[in-house]
Amino acid sequence: MAKRSGGLASRWDRSVMKKKCQELVGSVLETMTASEKNAEEYLTNPDPNCRKVACAVLLFFWKPNDSFKRWCETACTSDPEPAVRKSALVALGIIYSGTKDQRIAKALASIVRDNSKDVRFRLVAYRSLRRVMDTPFLGVEQELEILDAPDLEIIDWALVDNVIK
Repeated sequence: MAKRSGGLASRWDRSVMKKKCQELVGSVLETMTASEKNAEEYLTNPDPNCRKVACAVLLFFWKPNDSFKRWCETACTSDPEPAVRKSALVALGIIYSGTKDQRIAKALASIVRDNSKDVRFRLVAYRSLRRVMDTPFLGVEQELEILDAPDLEIIDWALVDNVIK
């Protein structure tokens, strides 16, 4: 994994993301951005804030590698902390954005269809699924709708079911 040269990494020092990460973990953030190995080690830290920030740092500061991708796939369903699971879902959507990767899409669609999961969690999975399948919403208003949706009526179930097939 190498440091990103563009995107948020080029603006990291003045980004809102860095400020939010500092609020959550304080000076530990410096350790995470000092080396990718350090950031990866925090993915298994007992503190959920450290895991959540490590996910953000590996996604936006370092270039995601296969190990991080596997962690996201596992963490989105098995991490005990809901905020970490959601961070992993968002990361999967960003990492695989526009790839139409069937394995990732099917995993996300299965979460969307899982009635035992929290509605908000399922909506985050749906948003990531749309990114992966390269079917983004048409505008900011629709993006906000999914974030504010009180239930699942905004979901395009045909898209979800076609991915699961």
